Order: sequence, then structure tokens, then C-alpha cells
Amino acid sequence: MHQIYTNVVMVQLLKVNLPDAYENAIVMTQVEVQKRRMNQYAQNVTRIQSDISVLRSITNANITLINSTAEATAYTIGQTAYATARNNTI
Repeated sequence: MHQIYTNVVMVQLLKVNLPDAYENAIVMTQVEVQKRRMNQYAQNVTRIQSDISVLRSITNANITLINSTAEATAYTIGQTAYATARNNTI
């Protein structure tokens, strides 16, 4: 009898039969991993929305301050011009 040897470089399994309980455990593990990812994404969305809300509030406060300063400056310029015009009137 002759012995023959070979080197197998690649093997492809076409079908693997696993017990139902084992397959269900794998599926449930993957479902839990996906739930955890979804929860992380939801937390990120909530955090980003909160950050946007804070930035929006800060921006609105800055706009209000700028507008108030502009109105006060315009009033002061107007009053100064009026007073100067009255003093220059004969």
C-alpha cells in the first residue's frame, strides 16, 4: 500500500449544522450587541442635540447683546447729533 500526502491550502465549508439552542444563543448575542450599539447611537444623538441647544442659546444671547449695544449706540449718536444741531442754531 502506498501512502500519498497533500497540502490543503484552502477549505470551504458549504454547510454547518449547529444545534438550534446554539444557533439561538448566537442570534441572541448578536441582537444584544446591536441593541447596545443602538443605545450608544441614541445617547450620542441626545448629547449632540443638547450641545446644539446650548450653542443656540449662547448665540441668541450674543445676538441680543449685539442688537442692544447697536441700538444704544445709535440712540447716543442721534442724541449727540440733535444736541450739536441745537447748539449750532442761532
